[in-house]
Amino acid sequence: MQIDQKRVTQLSTEKENHCPLCLQSLNDEYKSAMLQRIQTENAERQTTIKRLQGEIDKLQRTKLAANETFTNMQTLTSRLEDLKLTMSSEEKNLVDLLTEQNQKQNADRELQTQLDAVQFEIGSSTFSIWRQRAPSVKSIQQYYATESDLRTKENRKETFSGAWTW
Repeated sequence: MQIDQKRVTQLSTEKENHCPLCLQSLNDEYKSAMLQRIQTENAERQTTIKRLQGEIDKLQRTKLAANETFTNMQTLTSRLEDLKLTMSSEEKNLVDLLTEQNQKQNADRELQTQLDAVQFEIGSSTFSIWRQRAPSVKSIQQYYATESDLRTKENRKETFSGAWTW
């Protein structure tokens, strides 16, 4: 394009009509047609260059977007792997906690059974103690009743004895 531009300049400025390549004489009509053809070709090249430059710009933007997407994908892939490891660890912790909870529930049931057994034993022992104590209480009540009766009779005896002595 630059060479053609230079040829157009040479052809336009020369007073003589010589071909810049082969140095043959040119008539005015041929010279004008050749200048016109070179200018048209240069205009077409300029249009092609602008179109290609637009496509290059578009491809460069696409490349930048693809590079950014690739970088983001690498970051996300790394984070995804970290999250998978964390999730795996948390799943293991959950299984361990569930196992521990089951063990504690089993221990709780066992302790509840033992508590029920102890409470039953305490209840039956209390009943047994009251059964054994009941005769003692009766004996004590009987003793006090007898003693009270004895005092009453002794008081009467004294009352009657004192009444006869006059």
